[in-house]
Amino acid sequence: MEHRDSDFNILLATDSYKYSSPSFYLLITSRVCSVSAGKVVTPEKIQEAKEVYREHFQDDVFNEKGWTYILEKYNGHLPIEIKAVPEGSVIPRGNVLFTVESTDPECYWLTNWVEGARWARLGSIRLCTITAWGKDHEKDAFEHIIKQFPNVPVSIVSDSYDIYNACEKIWGEDLRSLIEARSANAPLVVRPDSGDPLDTVLKVLEILGKKFQPVENSKGFKVLPPYIRVIQGDGVDINTLQEIVEGMKQHKWSIENISFGSGGALLQKLTRDLLNCSFKCSYVVTNGLGVNVFKDPVADPNKRSKKGRLSLHRTPSGDFVTLEEGKGDLEEFGVDLLHTVFQNGKIVKTYTFDEVRDNAQLVESEIEVVH
Repeated sequence: MEHRDSDFNILLATDSYKYSSPSFYLLITSRVCSVSAGKVVTPEKIQEAKEVYREHFQDDVFNEKGWTYILEKYNGHLPIEIKAVPEGSVIPRGNVLFTVESTDPECYWLTNWVEGARWARLGSIRLCTITAWGKDHEKDAFEHIIKQFPNVPVSIVSDSYDIYNACEKIWGEDLRSLIEARSANAPLVVRPDSGDPLDTVLKVLEILGKKFQPVENSKGFKVLPPYIRVIQGDGVDINTLQEIVEGMKQHKWSIENISFGSGGALLQKLTRDLLNCSFKCSYVVTNGLGVNVFKDPVADPNKRSKKGRLSLHRTPSGDFVTLEEGKGDLEEFGVDLLHTVFQNGKIVKTYTFDEVRDNAQLVESEIEVVH
C-alpha cells in the first residue's frame, strides 16, 4: 500500500523515554519535517495514540487534553514557530542553528514534542524539564515526578547539575523514604548522563550502596534494593559496555543493578556528539515570568548548555556569535540570522537547491588550511 502523509500519526512519533516533552523555547539541531505541516491531529489519531500509550506504559500518561485542544482550536495544526539559519549555511559549532517556540501558552509542552526530550510533569498535565525548575528546586522536580508515577518504573536524568549530590543528598536523604516506599515493579531508575561512563557508574553505585543497603546474591555480588536501579545511556557502545560490566564485576556489583541504552553508537557512531549538538530547553515562562534555563553537569563542563532566548549574529569582523539571555534584542551585532521557516502548521520558508549551494559557499578566509 502506498504510504500517505495523512496516515502518519505524529502523536506517536517519539520513543518511550522521550514521551511527554515540555517547555516553551528550545535550541535544537534537527531539521523541520514536512509531516509536521498541515492538519496533523485528528480525532482518530488521538484515539490511536491514547490506546497505544495506555497499553505500552500500563498507565494513563497520554496528554489527551492537550492534543484535543490543538484539534479544536487550531484544526489540528501545530501552534509552534521554528526559526532557522538559511538552509546550507556553514556555521561554526557551538552556535544556535534554530529554535522552537510555542505560539500558544496552553501548548508550552509542544515545543519538545517535535523532537522529544526528558519527560516530567508539573501540575495536572503541565510539563517541563528538570532544569526548568532551576538548580535550587531540583529536589522538588524529582519529588514531583516520583509522586506523579508511583506505580510504574520511572527513569530520571539526575545529572543536570551534580549527579553525585543528587544520589547522595536528594535521592539518598531528602527523598529516601519515598524511594523506599516504591515496589520492585515500580523502581526509581537513576540516570547519569555525563562524565566517563565507567567511573560515573561505579561512583553512583558506591554512593547509592551507602544510602540504600545492598544485599549479597548467591554469587557474592552486591545488589541494591529492588526499588532503586541505575541506567547508563551516555557514551554506551560495544566497547564501553564491556568496560562498565567488567568494572562492576571487579567491584563486586551485580549486573542486575543496571540497564543500558544506546543509540547511534550501536551503528557507525557518527552522532550529534561529534559536534556537540544538542536539543535543550533554554527558556520557560512560569506564571508570566520568563526564566532562563540551562544544564551544567559537574562531571562534564562541555555539556553546559546555553540559556535564555538565543539569536545568531555576525560580529563586525564577520564571525558568527550566539547571543544568550535575549541579548540579541539589543541588536548589538545587527538583526538575528535565524528566520522563521515554520509557523502554526505552515512551512513559510523553503530554499531551492541553488540557494542551498550559494549558502554553503565559503570565502577563502573561512577555510582553515591544515598543514
